[in-house]
Amino acid sequence: MVSFVRFVTVILLLAGGLAGCERATAIPSGAQQVHVVASETEIHLNPTTVHAGDVYLVLDVPQRGVELVRSGAQAGVSGALTDDDLARVAQNADAEGIGIENLTVSCCGNVYKETLTSGKYAILLLDAAPSVGSPPASLAVLQVVP
Repeated sequence: MVSFVRFVTVILLLAGGLAGCERATAIPSGAQQVHVVASETEIHLNPTTVHAGDVYLVLDVPQRGVELVRSGAQAGVSGALTDDDLARVAQNADAEGIGIENLTVSCCGNVYKETLTSGKYAILLLDAAPSVGSPPASLAVLQVVP
């Protein structure tokens, strides 16, 4: 009887853990993928250029994740960054007028589907203990072409 109770408890815990998690994002055959690889101090993208449209970001990053940076701080209003935006973000990861989306690896997976328009987007690796107004530990630029 004790083993049955343990079995039921384990099943309930697993079900509860999965219930709080969205399904992992599946990558369709032939879809554009960008591999985002980061250590504790550096970030790299492969490839660094993709076509506008749906792009699947595949993460291999530290637990704290990375930040996808777009123009526009308003929800639902975003796009590519200007060269001035990129320069500001390189100096201050909290620059005004930008939108930041935290991308992390979780039990739900390591893939994010993003619909991107032509232009440049920054992917930041913040310091493990960032301070307000500080530059990112590393910055990579994703170029999106028509």
